[in-house]
Amino acid sequence: MLGKRSASLHLPHLKEFWEGILLSYAQVFFSQKRALAILLMVVTFVDFWAGLSGFIAVVFTQLAAMVLGMDKHFIRTGTYSFNSLSVGLCLGVYFSFNLPFLALLFFGSLLSLLITVWLYGHFSSRGLPFLSFPFIFTVWLLMLAARSYDALELSERGIYIYSDLYKIGGQAFVDIMMKIENYQIPLHLGVYFRSLGAVFFQYNLIVGVLSAVALLMYSRIAFTLSLLGFYTGYLFYSFVGGNITELTYSYIGFNFILSAIAIGGFFLIPSRWSYLAVMLLTPLIAVLNSALAMVLIVFQLPLYSMPFNIMVVMLLYLLKMRSWPKHLFLTGIQHFSPEINLYSHTTGIERFRNSTYLLIQLPFFGKWTVSQGHNGDHTHKEDWRHALDFSVLDEEGKDHAEHGIELKEYYSYLKPVLAPADGLIVDIHSTIEDNQPGKVNLENNWGNSIVIKHGEQLYSQISHLHPGSFRVSLGDYVRKGDIVALLGNSGRSPVPHIHFQLQRTPYVGSATQSWPLSYYLKEENNQHKLVCFDVPKEGDTIQNIEVNSLLRDAFGFIPGQIMRFKVNDGKQETEIKWEVGVSIYNQAYIYCHASKSYAYLLNNGTMFYFLSFTGDRKSLLYQFYQGAYQVLLGYYPDIILRDQLPIHTLRRGFLRNVQDFVAPFWQFLHIRFKLEYTDLDSTFLPRHMVLRSQVGMYVGGVRRTRDVFEIELSNNRISRITAKNNTRKLVAIAID
Repeated sequence: MLGKRSASLHLPHLKEFWEGILLSYAQVFFSQKRALAILLMVVTFVDFWAGLSGFIAVVFTQLAAMVLGMDKHFIRTGTYSFNSLSVGLCLGVYFSFNLPFLALLFFGSLLSLLITVWLYGHFSSRGLPFLSFPFIFTVWLLMLAARSYDALELSERGIYIYSDLYKIGGQAFVDIMMKIENYQIPLHLGVYFRSLGAVFFQYNLIVGVLSAVALLMYSRIAFTLSLLGFYTGYLFYSFVGGNITELTYSYIGFNFILSAIAIGGFFLIPSRWSYLAVMLLTPLIAVLNSALAMVLIVFQLPLYSMPFNIMVVMLLYLLKMRSWPKHLFLTGIQHFSPEINLYSHTTGIERFRNSTYLLIQLPFFGKWTVSQGHNGDHTHKEDWRHALDFSVLDEEGKDHAEHGIELKEYYSYLKPVLAPADGLIVDIHSTIEDNQPGKVNLENNWGNSIVIKHGEQLYSQISHLHPGSFRVSLGDYVRKGDIVALLGNSGRSPVPHIHFQLQRTPYVGSATQSWPLSYYLKEENNQHKLVCFDVPKEGDTIQNIEVNSLLRDAFGFIPGQIMRFKVNDGKQETEIKWEVGVSIYNQAYIYCHASKSYAYLLNNGTMFYFLSFTGDRKSLLYQFYQGAYQVLLGYYPDIILRDQLPIHTLRRGFLRNVQDFVAPFWQFLHIRFKLEYTDLDSTFLPRHMVLRSQVGMYVGGVRRTRDVFEIELSNNRISRITAKNNTRKLVAIAID
């Protein structure tokens, strides 16, 4: 029994193994779409022996990676093996399939894996991709070595191509292929299709057409970029009087195609600027084509994709060396789709505009008014212009009761002062006496103060505190919201007020820096307005957001948490299971076991966001993703949350396809989200609440569709989810 158990632990993870084999094909076009991978795999088998060689090379590499204990994620995504695919296809075209060739293929696959891992280590440390460098180096080494191996036989399949096609599909297949090959199309279009086929070492028209169809199905942006890159290079050759046979016979035009897709929509966010970059850099690729071909001919080595590799890596390295990003934006989270990269970037900018890596809140309880803002008229000048003063005012706008002769008459006096974020106490002044109203202490300008370190070059200073009220000491670590002292009137302070500033250095009186407050409520016309990542202005009456315990617990998804629902769609009733997890990138998600879908989320303690969704768009999880796209974790019935979902969450249709083609230049589709709070049973001990939201698709500002959602919270959890549109109603009830 022990022997059987031990052996089972060492069995390969077959799902990761086979999925990696499939995705190796999609990786060639910077994708992880299974449908694209299947179509491209079929395309490679138009030349059966080349296709078989490529498939075997991928299998060899995947097996070697698993036996050697390589990263499972890279195995599953085909990262280790897509270069081996190209090695196998290339060798399969050049050599006849026999046992010596099979041995060369095996060791070539292993060599490709070794070079891939080696280059990954060197390139990733600089934030750069290794692209198809492993393929080029492996094939060059094998070709140089093969000149000494007499048992290897050069393939003659390309010479007798129609005989090969007859063996595959008979005379009917030959007739179809001949008709396609002899179809009169412009020379440039034929070269474009054959250049696409050359990506898979298949130089006939049908493979190019099938590859173009696959590319179009995968991404409209990638398809248009392939045309832009190819024709820019083709026209440059014609304009400068270049040797056009470099394109028409060797079909190295695929360097233009791959570079355009990589630069225009994969490593960079698609935009008019990325398209312009493609047009400007493609002639440089043409120069590299011609120059490197002259060098490599000395060694009788083919050019392959070397110009593409060099140009893309040089551009990415240049962009990473910039002082600040402008126009050309590198893809942050790689979604392996130009459209999703673009739509996620667009909505992300809108949702998290001015957001900061560290969230700073207001340093007080309750409502206060900004008595002096940035660049204030009194003391907030020059190096200290990015500071804020806060006071408590009554309904008449006064900061004191009665005559304001004594400190105790001021509403702000002896009020608790809070840590604005987690941090370390690095400086304290605590022995300066309070001033009487109207008096100031110019010798000790800042009065009693605390400086808290929140991060590198990010400190907060709170000043004019009351002596003897300090609840922290130098070196203490505080949490956001902890009371650190009480407000006094020390230093240059004629009346009690909080002086608050953010700074880069750990000393009282340091120069200020501008830093937005993360979330707060602003009072306008006796109603609350939610403000996100902004700096309040003088005269604003503001307050921190009080987190509601029911909302906090219901949306506080914990890794390992299991949720079960009974779902009724009007036709049948099913039970589903959700599980909360964390990805290898430390990104929290909810996983639906029934639909195999993922909804990625962010909860920062004040706001809950869904970030992205992958999987079945008919599932309950997708309905929840839409209905709870953004949730403020405080209960304020007069606040309506508004947000925008990325366009790729729409199901594919005519309008969506048209939008994909023009998205880098113009986005006419919008998916708008709105949420409001209703039916809270108790403010102090909330046990039941209903969130109502809707998601609508707008075309040119006109709403075309609307989905309506209700999310009920009971007993600190999500108890019921209802989703309705014109054709469907879904009701899910939580199971204990």
